Amino acid sequence: MLIRFRVFLITFILVIITLSFFSNIFPISHKGYAQSAVLWHDAQRRYRIKLTIAPNSSVASGKAIEVSLNFIQLLSQAGQSGTVNLNSLRLIEVNSQGGITNGSVPFQFDNSSESSGKLIFLVSDIAASNTKNYYLYFDVGSSFTKPSFTPQVSLMDNVNYQGQSSYKLTTTSGTYYYHKDGAGFAGMMDKDNVDWISYRPTGGSAGDFRGIPNMVHPEGFFHPGSTGSTSQIVSQGPLKITIRSTNGNWVGMWEVYPFFARMTLSSTAHAYWFLYEGTPNGGFNPNTNFMILSSGERFTGGQTWTKDLPSPEWIYFSDTLKNRALFLSHLEDDSQIDSYKPMQNNMTIFGFGRDGTAKHLTTTPARFLIGFIETNVHTNASVIINSYSQNVSSMVSPVEIRSGVTITQGATPTVTSGLTPSATPPTGGQTRFGLTVFLHGIGRGGDNTAPNSTGNTNPLHTLRAVTIEAYDINNQLSVTKQGNITFNSSNGNFNGTINMDPIVPGVYTIRVKSPQYLKKGIPGIITVTTGQTVSLANIYLVTGDTNNDNSLSVLDYNLLLDCYSDINPPRDCSDPNKKTMSDITDDGKTNQFDYNLFLRELSSQQGQ
Repeated sequence: MLIRFRVFLITFILVIITLSFFSNIFPISHKGYAQSAVLWHDAQRRYRIKLTIAPNSSVASGKAIEVSLNFIQLLSQAGQSGTVNLNSLRLIEVNSQGGITNGSVPFQFDNSSESSGKLIFLVSDIAASNTKNYYLYFDVGSSFTKPSFTPQVSLMDNVNYQGQSSYKLTTTSGTYYYHKDGAGFAGMMDKDNVDWISYRPTGGSAGDFRGIPNMVHPEGFFHPGSTGSTSQIVSQGPLKITIRSTNGNWVGMWEVYPFFARMTLSSTAHAYWFLYEGTPNGGFNPNTNFMILSSGERFTGGQTWTKDLPSPEWIYFSDTLKNRALFLSHLEDDSQIDSYKPMQNNMTIFGFGRDGTAKHLTTTPARFLIGFIETNVHTNASVIINSYSQNVSSMVSPVEIRSGVTITQGATPTVTSGLTPSATPPTGGQTRFGLTVFLHGIGRGGDNTAPNSTGNTNPLHTLRAVTIEAYDINNQLSVTKQGNITFNSSNGNFNGTINMDPIVPGVYTIRVKSPQYLKKGIPGIITVTTGQTVSLANIYLVTGDTNNDNSLSVLDYNLLLDCYSDINPPRDCSDPNKKTMSDITDDGKTNQFDYNLFLRELSSQQGQ
């Protein structure tokens, strides 16, 4: 394990050093602070955040990206306030120099509250070594019209399909028919209107046995044609339609996108399987039907087999007469048996977690994908299916503010200066948290490589801003508060007491963030009583987050190199905020000490 880590660390260092000489590959196209000097693309909107998509492997066109955003928190961190008008949202794509490549990227915002929710948009092809950059512009006020996009998914309700009231979902890649009482797909038509499921109300394997996901056995729930389930539309937009189905203890959610549909099974009553019982290319043919696993192993439609699918767990079905396929992917790899057999020359029986009539899947939540792809060549299909199956994260910058906008007084300006603390809140009679924070590279904070080492014992910024997040028993963010911590030169740490009102009594998990440092959770569960001060456990924070996006990446490395000065002057460090944030040892200089500390911190890449 130690050898693998050293190899990874050496490889990563060589990569980022190489990239530093070719910085046009990963340029810093924004400063990451309020009042950014970078070209402002939308004069009508005062705020923006930058979204950077940096996948671990190749991404195929049509991959859906979802980013959770809380605009109240974002504005507060930038010293602003107000309710964001969701009609003001505008998403643009920019190139590495910040120029617009798409001035109106289609998106959908599924809001969970007035000011928070998920931003959903699709990306085009991204190579594993590349990134894509977007700006989301927004504003407060009422003078905005909601943007309109051509729907890539659409819904028709109460369609009578094969004897049951159904949702008809028309997408870019095909059409789905979902039985509302049965909570299962009865039809999947490709672009040529060929049905790859072909459910019929009677006929056994020639009709009513067919469907997806046919999950609950022996009761028959989540199967087209069955009854007793309740289905409803949770959200609907131009890029995604969400269906929630329940039947007793069984709860499943289908999210239908332009190129695939994803099921999340969140509650069960016993073991289950996930089945495809249907008709590849519109009809079962044991000689022309075939299926291919992620490993490239191929079977004909007439072969029976039982095995644990290799990782990643996916399979696609096709026919020698058509260059198209239907794929199924189980996003949580397991060691359970999967199987396939033809039934009476009428249909497929493929099952994740099925061995005869034995059901082997028990874990929740569990996620599955289904969809059409316009190829049946394994080298091409694997890129697409792996892309749709992988979790692609995005880096979200702090809020930037258009030049000329006045920063609201009294809010915590943690983004503008990076280290500037807020005014100390009143402390009389409130519920408070007592913090003891060790900052890596400062005092006795140590670092990832040498936890017990001593860093700069005379830091320039002895008063630091911190943000505390309190999460309730359901892991939902309950309270976010800002405050200050002060350097204790005797103990080599920072201390402070933060007013947490209006937090309610209960149990919480706590996370702490300070500019330049990755967010981290306080160990254990914290019990809060109104009017009392809770002394939290000591916490050590990882440094190097020079752009304050809660991750360590080549973006931080490039920013540090811009301000690096040993013998030669820095290459690009005229912005005083940038200079402050790159000085992670807090001694007034960005030099080899900051550089070496950053490299020692790289074993932590993402904040909690």
